[in-house]
Formats: sequence, structure tokens, C-alpha cells
Amino acid sequence: MIRTMTDYELWIKGKEVTTILYTTTDCTVCKSFAPKIAELLHDMEIPMQIINLQTTPHFVSEVQVMGVPTLLVYFDSKEIMRVNAYVNLNELRDKLIRLQETSGTMKAD
Repeated sequence: MIRTMTDYELWIKGKEVTTILYTTTDCTVCKSFAPKIAELLHDMEIPMQIINLQTTPHFVSEVQVMGVPTLLVYFDSKEIMRVNAYVNLNELRDKLIRLQETSGTMKAD
């Protein structure tokens, strides 16, 4: 579980592609978005952590998350994509596939 910036940095370090989903407990959109994103990322074997901004509010300013849900995608420890609940999941999947192909982390069928 990510609770500090040190945890955050350790999570993204050393992984080619990884993600962090920012939510809050009372966000109804998050409750429908999170399972869809989790399933997509699980199927693609992309690691994901969820950070609840109500229990770790310091991430709002440290990572500049302006709304929830927000998914941050990292490649080689650098943020390369930031998406919200209004993203088309098929388009997101296509972008992630291209990213995996670029990085060489795509699982062979």
C-alpha cells in the first residue's frame, strides 16, 4: 500500500509500465471506474496500486491530482499518461498495448 512519497517512488521505480489510480471513498464514479480499470490492467498484466486521497490527502498537491478518479501511467518511472473516468477504455487499451510493444513487456499469447 502506498502511503508516503517514498512508497510512491519505490512503486514506480524499476518497472517498465505501472499505474496508480487515485480515488476517494465517497466517489460514486470511482466505484464503477475502478473495477473496469483493474480488470483491464490485470488482463494486460500491468501493475496497479490504488491511492485513496481521503486517507492520504498529501498526494493531491504532491502529484497534482485535481479530480477523481485519475489514473496515472508510468513508463520507466516517468509519468506518460493521465486519464480520468471519461476515457474510452478501448482507446486506453490500445495506447497501453502500443506502450507494451514499445517497452517489450507484452506477454506472448
